[in-house]
Amino acid sequence: MPSVVKNRSHGYGEAIKWHRERGIVPDILRKWEEALSYVGSIPGLKINGWPVDASVIDVLVANVLRALNRCFVGIEHHEERVMKLLKVESIDVRVVGIHGMGGAGKTTIARFIYKRIFDLFDGCSFLENVREHTKKPGGLDNLQGQLVYDLLGVMHGQIHFVDDGIKSIRSRLLHKKVLIVLDDIEPSSRLTPILSILDSLGSGSRIIITTRDEQALDKFAVSLKYEVGGMREEEVDELFCSHAFRGRPAPADLATLSKNLVSTIGRLPLTVEVVGSYLYSKSKEVWEQTLEELRKVPKPHVQRKLMVIIKALPDEQRLIFLDIACFFIGEDKSVACYLWSDRDSTSGSVLEVLINSSIVKIENDKLWMHDQLRDLGRDIVVEKHPKHGKHNRLWSHEQAQDVLVNKKGTEIVRGILLKFGSGSQYSFGPAHFARMSNVRFLRLDQANLEGNFERRLSSLRWLHWQGCPRHLLAENLDLTELVVLDLSWSKVSDKWNGWSEIKKAKKLRVLNLTGCYDMIRTPDLSHYKCLERLNLERCIRLVEIGSSVKSLESLVLLNFTELNKLPEELGSLKSLEEILIDGTVVQEIPASISRMQNLRRFSACNCLSLIRLPNSISHVKSLRVFTLNGTKITKLPLSAELEKLQHLSINHCRSILKLPTSLGSLASLIELDLSSTGIVELPNTVNKLYLLRVLKIDFTFVRELPRAIWKLKRLEELHASRCRSLAGEIPRDIEELSRLRVLRLGYSRIRGLPDSISTLPNLQTLDLLHCDKLHRVPELPSTLISLSVSSKSMYTIPDISSLVKLVELFLADGSQELVLPDQSQIEAKGHTYLKLGSLSELKILQLSMLKIQLLPVGLDLLRKLTKLSICCIHLKKLPRLPLGLFTLSLCQYKSQTRLPDLSYLELLSEFELFDCAVTEVAGLGEFKSLRIFRISHCNLQQLDELENLIFLASLNVSYCQSLERLPDLSKLKKLKDIKIKGCPKIRDIKSVEHLHSFKNPRGAIIEAKSSSEVEFSKPANTKHSSIQGVKCKDKGSSTTWHRVKVNYRCLAFYLTPSANNSVFLSGCCFQIQLSDDFQNQANTLFSTFIKLKVLSQIRGTGTAGFSPSTEQEDVPLDRALTIPSLATIGSAVHPPAAQP
Repeated sequence: MPSVVKNRSHGYGEAIKWHRERGIVPDILRKWEEALSYVGSIPGLKINGWPVDASVIDVLVANVLRALNRCFVGIEHHEERVMKLLKVESIDVRVVGIHGMGGAGKTTIARFIYKRIFDLFDGCSFLENVREHTKKPGGLDNLQGQLVYDLLGVMHGQIHFVDDGIKSIRSRLLHKKVLIVLDDIEPSSRLTPILSILDSLGSGSRIIITTRDEQALDKFAVSLKYEVGGMREEEVDELFCSHAFRGRPAPADLATLSKNLVSTIGRLPLTVEVVGSYLYSKSKEVWEQTLEELRKVPKPHVQRKLMVIIKALPDEQRLIFLDIACFFIGEDKSVACYLWSDRDSTSGSVLEVLINSSIVKIENDKLWMHDQLRDLGRDIVVEKHPKHGKHNRLWSHEQAQDVLVNKKGTEIVRGILLKFGSGSQYSFGPAHFARMSNVRFLRLDQANLEGNFERRLSSLRWLHWQGCPRHLLAENLDLTELVVLDLSWSKVSDKWNGWSEIKKAKKLRVLNLTGCYDMIRTPDLSHYKCLERLNLERCIRLVEIGSSVKSLESLVLLNFTELNKLPEELGSLKSLEEILIDGTVVQEIPASISRMQNLRRFSACNCLSLIRLPNSISHVKSLRVFTLNGTKITKLPLSAELEKLQHLSINHCRSILKLPTSLGSLASLIELDLSSTGIVELPNTVNKLYLLRVLKIDFTFVRELPRAIWKLKRLEELHASRCRSLAGEIPRDIEELSRLRVLRLGYSRIRGLPDSISTLPNLQTLDLLHCDKLHRVPELPSTLISLSVSSKSMYTIPDISSLVKLVELFLADGSQELVLPDQSQIEAKGHTYLKLGSLSELKILQLSMLKIQLLPVGLDLLRKLTKLSICCIHLKKLPRLPLGLFTLSLCQYKSQTRLPDLSYLELLSEFELFDCAVTEVAGLGEFKSLRIFRISHCNLQQLDELENLIFLASLNVSYCQSLERLPDLSKLKKLKDIKIKGCPKIRDIKSVEHLHSFKNPRGAIIEAKSSSEVEFSKPANTKHSSIQGVKCKDKGSSTTWHRVKVNYRCLAFYLTPSANNSVFLSGCCFQIQLSDDFQNQANTLFSTFIKLKVLSQIRGTGTAGFSPSTEQEDVPLDRALTIPSLATIGSAVHPPAAQP
């Protein structure tokens, strides 16, 4: 029991003492105790209502073994082959197709690779079951919504239509490097709109497609393909045994049967896993029967083999399997169970059996099933009743609609799923359900019910009715068996007439009102004594929880995000386990909260109006998670009664200036976040937090780390960055923190670290950035993975040669007094004071050393280095660099006017030069993989080789005063982003007409601060092209042109006026926009001569403006068109339209 471990009772303490006396290594013994403590803190499995027999033990054992035994037998050779096709180091955009029979492991391979490489990309999205989604109404729109959310963070619903959504994706992806997986497509999948974004993806992007049908890959022109065949015989045996015996050797009496089964099952992982999992812990007789049945099935027939297992399931398990296959894939596991169970049912254990048999799986608490098993389940339904009017489960929208509209339903129908689109006019009456008396599940989105439903739907347990109407036209609904009601995203309010019907649902246990925008206060809830889950998220007008909430004695979960007051009756909810009020305008918490003795989690993040907490909250003994980030509370009530509290966070509670001494009484506390508060010290009682692992005090006013911290033997992370008042020496007592993994002290005023820091056996991350009072860094532990050190006072460079595990290194001094060996002696002896050669794991290196003249010898031997940043103003020469570099940044390289030839860096994709003396970049045109090039404050005179960078996506040239021109850009087909700023000698941007890749409305920014005219060539593809400039000044006069902007659809130019107040543009249709100083300069500007082809619209955005009623005719380029002054427009002035 957890209490035994915690209190060292019932012989546990004696056992630990005995092991210590035996001479067990203390570190090993410590890890044993830590593991046991951790296991004791894990919430147990609820078994109320389960049969009191060995089945509970079987489920528990299977759960543990499943967590420990996630095997990917034989996946290595698949991974190797797919990775060769993906070639992630290449800069081009690649689409790789994985095809093979259902159950061969295509999705498993794709997911395995996705998890391995996703952190190499700027954005990622894994779209599962594409084939299934595209068959549903609105399915493609939902897929697109998921894609937009994953890649751009935009919620689904902000982009409403497929075409508009794709345009938005194309424009916002820019040169973003992304990873997308489209799982399970078929030739008929309508994916053209989604795949059309391929030419908008950034260099290095990857798309992985899985499909059963190779023709699907041909249809979408996927040339890189990998076929997944069957497993090798030894792999089949290994996979089967891992499931059938949970990794143990086969018992003697089953060894022969096991071999015979392996040879009979076939070589598809799905079949092997399901059969093996099903047979786990079964008797020898069941093994023999299963083998006999499987031998009757021809080898190629995967589904028929799986059918052997499904037929062998008990009736209740088979019923749940079919329900999930037809209706509940993707549904929350805990909610789905309500369909099959009453309070004392064993459906939870039945579902666990299906999970342990690998028939059903759980992903992020959602039900999931392999598409082969899903299709098998649906085939079982169809085969039993071939005519769809006779199916007992109607999951196909078309079939369900046909059955209802044409009144074909019968008494065998168990479930119906119908999802109409927004604005649907469909309405169904009692006659449509006349013979369907056994319907238990009904999803009827965006449709209506009307008429007298007496003696109809009497068996209904689950009603999913998104978008139900503001006025209910149905009456006498029989909802006596209803347990789940989902009215999310509907127009219901507390005045909705439908509540008089819903109150009949005395067994209701789940009520979902998410997104009901008309809900101002909660309806009368007093009728729902059994209600366990109430969801009121995104009810944006909700201001009050009615007093009837006190009747919900069984409520476990209450979730709302829009509210300003919690009722005192909340304390009556004695079963409630979670209260989530994040982002609401609640001002106070009722004192009655102390009566909620089952409350485990309370979250009030960003409740900006919450200014106080009742003292009674400190008496909620069951509380485990207490989160108050961003509130305005000034006092934190704590007491020893919060004996189970594990996580406490008051991040950004800036009004909290002092912590109570009672903080030390939180005996179970594991994580404490005090960041961005007003505290100046920690109470000494913090040393009693014996279980504390994570302490965060970033952005506080703490002046010193109290000695009490060094008593926290279990502390693993100490975050004290940007504590500007933190000063002095870190004491040698830090050696007591033997478990410390992360130490962050950046941007503080500490003066020194003790030598004892080298004894910390687990330290992996040390952050000392901008610790400008730090004089020296002592020897560091070899366990470090990430090290950041910079100080203006540092007089010796730390010895890092022993940090062989280092992956990230940042070193900077900023001091002119840095003590270094004589540079001539270093050069003569061929060595350097900064030794990096042993850091074979290093991937990221940033050096900013003012006095350094030579970089370390052997830098090119760091094979894993991918990112290098060098800012060394006295650096004499640049040595040979590692071949694997992806990113290179050079800053203040002043000693040479010509960079050495770096063209050997074939993988370089990002190159930056800042404040360097170079006038030429040798070999620039050889960077074939370069996609981002930034150069600023350099003496470059030309960039002629730029035109050879065919994969370049982003070009940023700023404040290069000597740069006279840019080369022909016509070959740069991938170029999406240009920024030219502060380069007065640049007069012409040539070949813009070939930049078809411009998608972003802010695609190119051109700024020139001179009196010279700036001309742009006309873009050929004006539908997608865009150029935008920035404000400029006329040096020829005292006039300041604050902002002159020219738009054409998605085109935008900022124009530079010349000395004679002329603005020149070679372009197309455009719009002129002026900012605040518009009124004084308008007449002058509008008399300016402009060279153009078409003048479509002129608009001012100051205090006045105008819009012509008709577009102008085409004007030859050589003809000057005078724009009339504002004075001549008179009353034709119109308010300006809003600008994007």
